[in-house]
Amino acid sequence: MPRRNWARAASRRIGVTGLGSLLVWTSVGTGCAGRRPPPPTGPPVTIVVQADEGLEPELRQVLEDSELPVELRFAELPPLPAVAVPRLGFEDRLATARARYIEADFEGCQQALVGESLETTLLGDNRRTTVSRLLLWRLACYVGAAQTERAERVAEHFAVYDLEIPSDVEAVTPEVEAVLGRAMVTVSQRAPATLALQTEPSRATVSVDGRPSSCTSPCDLDLPAGDHVVRVHATGSQPLVQRIKVPATGTTETLTLTPAPPVEVARQWSTRYAGSPAIDSAHSVRLLARAVRAQRLLLVTAEGDQGVELRGVLAIDDRIAARTERQAAHEELPTVAPALLEDLLVQGEVLAPPKPLVRRWGFWLAIGLTAAGAAGITAIVLQQPPPRTEVQFQ
Repeated sequence: MPRRNWARAASRRIGVTGLGSLLVWTSVGTGCAGRRPPPPTGPPVTIVVQADEGLEPELRQVLEDSELPVELRFAELPPLPAVAVPRLGFEDRLATARARYIEADFEGCQQALVGESLETTLLGDNRRTTVSRLLLWRLACYVGAAQTERAERVAEHFAVYDLEIPSDVEAVTPEVEAVLGRAMVTVSQRAPATLALQTEPSRATVSVDGRPSSCTSPCDLDLPAGDHVVRVHATGSQPLVQRIKVPATGTTETLTLTPAPPVEVARQWSTRYAGSPAIDSAHSVRLLARAVRAQRLLLVTAEGDQGVELRGVLAIDDRIAARTERQAAHEELPTVAPALLEDLLVQGEVLAPPKPLVRRWGFWLAIGLTAAGAAGITAIVLQQPPPRTEVQFQ
């Protein structure tokens, strides 16, 4: 082959090799541009999952495996409240007082029912029938001991609380019935007095003298003048029981509730919302966040088998920040559940929304490398001389 033909062939081989190298570099650069860096550690987010028994472990695992730039912490729903065990022992005290009264041991009768705060505690627990028996036997003990002033004070409390006379009255003397009867007549003739009650925080449930709920604070209550036992409770706060003296002219009282500890909040949540369709209501989620000590709480609920309905609520600092829901086939859970999680976090501004493709540096790097590769290929092609055909005759 002539020397000049050999040189052209060599230049073509070099051009093809350079073109291959450029294409390789372009593909590598594009791949690097598309590779995502590991997600940074973000703010902590607590997740609580409520789902059907067979679905919950799978859903929880899917959420644990989601790659989101936040610190996910999982918490359990508070357990169902234990069945209340009736308090024992008070019947024994009443039986002892009755036995001492029959034996004319009036001092022993009084000792069996000692305790100035006992009736307050019982009325705070809405045990009006028990209080009526307690006060009847106290009255009987004082009448038997000829302690008239104490007897009249107990009888007045009985009448102001508007208690029903218990069957135990058959075992006391007519003198006891007479004192009680006079007190009930006197109290019934009094004009009602107004108790203007306010609470901090407001919207607390108020009950008076062991009755069912009377009103929601702030409210005005018309009551017989005298001592009353007021119970105030609000979800998320410690119940407050307080004795208040209401004069004939009326009075205004402000009661301050203290926040309940997480254990009490969890009990309140379980009593009201465990197993309830309203589990993802705003009030339930805010209460649950306090129960599990979460500044940012995600409640994810799931129902269904083949077709799964996913719902999510995000609470941040005692406010509902986002809600969303998804429908998915069972096999789509690994994709749909993390997307629901990300949507909630973006709505709640815990995560920034994803950048459009044209605003990502990797996209423009790939475009730049591709353009450079194309320019290089064009330059190589243009540098090649046009092909020539030589015919040699021998």
